[in-house]
Amino acid sequence: MTNKEIAARILVHLTKFEADPIINKETKRGGMLLKPYCNVNAYGNPKGISICYLSFQGVNQLNKEDAEKYLAWLDKGKVGTHRDARVGQ
Repeated sequence: MTNKEIAARILVHLTKFEADPIINKETKRGGMLLKPYCNVNAYGNPKGISICYLSFQGVNQLNKEDAEKYLAWLDKGKVGTHRDARVGQ
């Protein structure tokens, strides 16, 4: 699978998380109410896969191997970021 294909499949999961009011529930963090997913994005590039969970926080860069592990974790029905999956740390 190419980096673009991996990113596209990760983005499908993240888009579902963002649209789900139970998963994407506002919580208080740092004195502000924030959702865990806002304007999500994932895209492949020559160095790996860039993933954005919150648009104002920038992107997280994963290498191909870590992105594949994260995708496999998501495909098992898990919900969360690559850090929740303990990938790319």
